[in-house]
Amino acid sequence: MKVSIIILNYNTSRLTLNCINSIHKYLPNGTYEIIVVDNASQETDYQYLTENLSGQEITIIRNKINSGFGAGNMVGANIAQGKYLCFLNNDTELLEDCISPLCSYLKENPQTGCITPQQYNKHLKAVPSFNHPIGILYEILGNDIPERLCPARYPKRKKKVYQFPIQHL
Repeated sequence: MKVSIIILNYNTSRLTLNCINSIHKYLPNGTYEIIVVDNASQETDYQYLTENLSGQEITIIRNKINSGFGAGNMVGANIAQGKYLCFLNNDTELLEDCISPLCSYLKENPQTGCITPQQYNKHLKAVPSFNHPIGILYEILGNDIPERLCPARYPKRKKKVYQFPIQHL
């Protein structure tokens, strides 16, 4: 079960290297590939990145222009070889192997299109892993009212650590 981990870099190579080190630390060898898409960083940042990744089996793609978050990720996705794609922000550091269980869940539940682990901030406090897609209603009312009025569609998400996947419509 191989997952392609796609990481964008834009003048933040130190963060990218910390992220990659955490992947190597917690994920089993041979279960993943890492693709770093550099979104037109300054030459010194790009050189620092490539020098520190030299000798590692990591694919580095350098965009000539900063194509933005979505397009940068798609550059990586287009060359990915894994069965699953993991778009990982470069300021993320794994605290354990949270990727393998997600891949196992996707394998066992092929109707699932997207999944995310519980996330934590720099103080190791759980943060919401999802937001409700309610457009203008969210902008005006926030999450509280829809969560109270229609909990089946908008499950309460604040201050909760999820141990099992939930369906989010």
